[in-house]
Amino acid sequence: MTYIIDIETTGLDRHTDRINLVGIMDLETGQMFQAESKEEYLKLHTDLGLEYNDCVFHNAKFDTEFLRYQYQVDFKSVLDTMIMFYLYNPYRKFYALKGLVADLFKVKYDVSTEVKTGTSEEMKQYNKQDLQYTGLLYQFLVSRLSEKEVKLSKFLAKIDLVYSKITEKGVLLDRHLCTERLAELEKKLETLSEEIKKQTGDINLNSPKQLGAALFSKLGYEPKKKTAKGEWSLDTDALKSYGTDLTDKLVEYRKLSKIISSFFVPYQGKDTVHPIFRVTGEAGGGGTVSGRTSCSKPNLQQLPRGPMVRNLLRVPSDEWYFFEIDYSQMELRCAGQIAQVKALIDAYREGRDVHTETAKFMTGKEEITDEDRFQAKAANFGLIYGMGAEGFVDYARNGYGVTVSLEQAKKIREDYFKRYPELHGFYKSIDNSLKNYGYVENPIGRRRRVYGNWKADLLSYRNTVVQGFASDLLVLSLLEVSEMPRYGQDFYVVGTVHDSILGYVRKDKMETLGEIAAIMENPKYAREMMEGKWFDLPIKADVSVFEERWYGKKVKYE
Repeated sequence: MTYIIDIETTGLDRHTDRINLVGIMDLETGQMFQAESKEEYLKLHTDLGLEYNDCVFHNAKFDTEFLRYQYQVDFKSVLDTMIMFYLYNPYRKFYALKGLVADLFKVKYDVSTEVKTGTSEEMKQYNKQDLQYTGLLYQFLVSRLSEKEVKLSKFLAKIDLVYSKITEKGVLLDRHLCTERLAELEKKLETLSEEIKKQTGDINLNSPKQLGAALFSKLGYEPKKKTAKGEWSLDTDALKSYGTDLTDKLVEYRKLSKIISSFFVPYQGKDTVHPIFRVTGEAGGGGTVSGRTSCSKPNLQQLPRGPMVRNLLRVPSDEWYFFEIDYSQMELRCAGQIAQVKALIDAYREGRDVHTETAKFMTGKEEITDEDRFQAKAANFGLIYGMGAEGFVDYARNGYGVTVSLEQAKKIREDYFKRYPELHGFYKSIDNSLKNYGYVENPIGRRRRVYGNWKADLLSYRNTVVQGFASDLLVLSLLEVSEMPRYGQDFYVVGTVHDSILGYVRKDKMETLGEIAAIMENPKYAREMMEGKWFDLPIKADVSVFEERWYGKKVKYE
C-alpha cells in the first residue's frame, strides 16, 4: 500500500508551532482522510499501517519531523517527491510543490497564509489539493525514474533527516578566537590594500571598473579573456595568469576579503553555528548537479585548509576530541574502478602512492622530487576527466600553483594517457550513453539526464559519474554511522566536508573511530545499491584526531 501524506501547521518551527491538520490519501483508491487532532491521527496511523507502508510526502523532512516531535510516530518507508524530482531533474533552482504542479500539470492553486495556518473548510480543501497533486507528481516520477533511483530516493530521504539533526545541533565555535583572528586578518588586509594602491592609485579594489582602468589603462596590462557579457575579465583565474607581484597581491586580497566576509564577520559573538547540508534540491535553493552534498551558512566545504579558520570549530569540553575521517584519494579510486584502470587498481591494491607512480612514469625517473609529485598530483586530478592541454595549464596554475607551458602540458597529457589508457574507454562509454540513452549513470544508480548541449559539457558529465559516486558512498556511510548504537553518546557527527566526516568523540571511546572508518571503507547500503558488485581496489578512510578544536594539536591514533 502507498499513502500520500501532507500536514498543515501554524508555522515552520515544530518546537513552537503546532499541527492543524494531517491529510492522508490512499494512492490506489484515491480515498482521503483528514485528522484534526493527535488522537484522530494516531488512530489512522495504526489502522492504515503508516509506520510500515510506503508513505509519500513532498518535503518529507518538514512533515515527518513535525509528526515525530508532536505525535511521536515513525515511518519505516518514506518517499519524498521533492527528492525524487531532484534526481529526475537536478537543474532546477526551486522544487516547491506549487511550482512543479504549475510547470508539469499547468495548474495553479494556493491560499493565503492566514488560511493555511487556520482551521477553515477552505484550508481542508487546500490540503486535499496538496494530497492530489503530490500523488500525481509521485506517479509522474515513478514512471520516469529507474527502480534504483526510487530506491536511492528512500535512502536520501533518511539522509536528509540525519543532516537536519546535525544542523539543529550545530557545531561549537570559539567566539573569542574568532574575534582575535578577525582583527589579525583585517590588519593584514589593510596592509595588503596599502601595498596594492601604491601601484594602482587610490581606487576601490572591489570595483571591477576601477581596477580594470588601473591595470589596463594606467599600468599597461594586456587583457587576456572576456566575461560572458563581453567585458575584460578580472576574475581570480585571470589575475593568476599574469603572475606578477601586483596580481598575486590582488589574488591574496580577494582571498582574505572572502574569508573575512564569509567566515568571520557573520559569526562574531556566536558560540554555535548551524551549517545547512543538502543532498537534494530543496525549496529556496538547489543542491548540486553532480549529486555532491552542498553546504551553506557557513559553507564548511569552502573553509580554507589549515588552522586559520578551521581552528574556530571547537569541542564541547575537555572530555572530547575533534575527529575527521577522510576518504583517501576517493575520486581517483572511483575513477579507477569505473574505468577499470589497471595501473590504478594495481597501485592501490599494492599500497603504492599513486601520485608518485604517475610522476615516475611521466618523468622516467625512479627518484622523485616533491615538485615532480606535486605536478603529477595536478595531472591525476586534472586529467582524470579528459581535460585538454590548455585547460590543464590553467588548472595546474590556479589549483596547485604549478606553472607549465602549453608544450609541457601537451607532453604531460600524452604521457598520462599512456599510463592510464583505459580512461579513453570510460570517456567513450559516457559519450555513447548520452547519445543513445540521454543520461549517464554512476554505479549506485544515480542518473544525470541530458540538459542542453551535452557535447559542450562533456567534462561535467564525466565528472558527475565519478564525483556523484564518491558523494553517494559518503552519505550512505553517514546514514549507517548515524545508526550505530552509541551515536549521540560516545560520539556524534557535526558535518561532512567533501569526502570526510567531522565530529566529536569521547576521549575514552576512541575505538569508535575505527568502527566509523570500517563502515566508510565497506558501507552496507552502498553495497546494497550496487547489487553485489563492489570495488576491485581497496577504499581507505584516514582517521585524524585533534585536541580542543579542528586542526588543533594532533592526537596519536592507531
